[in-house]
Amino acid sequence: MNTNKRRELERVQVLVEADYRDEGRAVELSEAAVLLDINHRGCRIMSRENIERGKVIAIDLLLPAAGASQKLSMSAVTAWSRETPVIRAYETGVRFITDHPGSEDDTNTLLKFCHHADPGYQDTPGAL
Repeated sequence: MNTNKRRELERVQVLVEADYRDEGRAVELSEAAVLLDINHRGCRIMSRENIERGKVIAIDLLLPAAGASQKLSMSAVTAWSRETPVIRAYETGVRFITDHPGSEDDTNTLLKFCHHADPGYQDTPGAL
């Protein structure tokens, strides 16, 4: 087993507007943070807040589409959070929660977005 492997799937580099909610409190990420990379299983955001590990949050992603934007709401749990060394901000990695009704449609939407953003995106480990 390779212990240096950090994730099974690569992420697509993006800059996407998003909002996240924690316990009913909304924080707009478009000014204070951005979504930096994504795959259909999770993403990395940068914000001014440290979101503690294990926290369940709701993320509203504003995915760019041909001529318009599509809003997608995903539940997620934080896997890690760390302060960035250069600016006063935090990077947080989250894993999408996909065990609820409608999550298959959300995952398919994310897959389409990832393939659109990076035509070489592989949605299965080791795919060629």
